[in-house]
Amino acid sequence: HVEKAVAKVTGVKEVQVNLLKNNMLVEYNEAICNEHSIVNAVQNAGYTASIQGVKAVEKNNKKDNSLVLLL
Repeated sequence: HVEKAVAKVTGVKEVQVNLLKNNMLVEYNEAICNEHSIVNAVQNAGYTASIQGVKAVEKNNKKDNSLVLLL
């Protein structure tokens, strides 16, 4: 449920939820969306989220951000 909600955010490229660790890894394009819009999508889906960390990643010569959320 929460994975689908975050995947719908414009600019989100990949979402991975780990229920055993209660966290979510989100790759997104910071030129299109930011971590606050991702957290809002989680909250609108009825969950709580806090930002655990953000780091820049490069795939196929494109720079994106990777966001780790604690659910």
